[in-house]
Amino acid sequence: MFDQTFVDSLPSDNDRALQLICQKILKYAQRAGMIDVERADFFRRALAFVKAFCESRGLEDPFSLPDSSDPTKQIKILSAQFKNVLEQASLRVNRDELSESRAEYSMLFDSLFYYEFSDSELSRIQTLLNELREAISTTSELEDQHRSRLLKRLEKLQSELHKKVPDVDRYWAFVGDAGAALRKLGNDAEPLVKRIHEIVKIIWGVQADALRLPRSMPMRLLDADSPDSEESDAGSSDD
Repeated sequence: MFDQTFVDSLPSDNDRALQLICQKILKYAQRAGMIDVERADFFRRALAFVKAFCESRGLEDPFSLPDSSDPTKQIKILSAQFKNVLEQASLRVNRDELSESRAEYSMLFDSLFYYEFSDSELSRIQTLLNELREAISTTSELEDQHRSRLLKRLEKLQSELHKKVPDVDRYWAFVGDAGAALRKLGNDAEPLVKRIHEIVKIIWGVQADALRLPRSMPMRLLDADSPDSEESDAGSSDD
């Protein structure tokens, strides 16, 4: 059960992965014909697997090894821990799904502000995200925690790809995370950076449309000519 095939099948979203792991463990532990010694041994191996999973993804370890050496007590304690973790992970997954569904349905009300993608833009972003997922998954230069974080961002984005969305915050959050992580790749990051730049161009175009600005207008960021910079310079000259 705890093999490479199972590990490779786990979602990049940590809560969904924990949910799947705990469900599988608890279901397996209910198999008929297992005596307490066998069931306790299975739970201990399952505990070691989940601890390794949490460490690989930089998660806080919510499990502890029972003090008792009695198999029946070990089963009771470990079963309760897995059920608790499953419940908490499921609550977070349900909360995320509710938030995503609410955002999707809110677009049915014309009075609400939204950003709208064209069919071609939506298709292109999906292609770019798939290419980024494959590249990030296979590169050996990224640390496991950075890779896991980026893949989780990607999964969230792909789960929320709709023609109309209330905001594009997740896109900018991914761009920020990816930009920081890819600095470590040097020249190897160029193919990834080009795809991210294309996503940025699409998102900015959609935002410009929503704000009734020309798509040709460049993105305005704080620079040496911004009011904040001028105030800062003026303040320093008075000292």
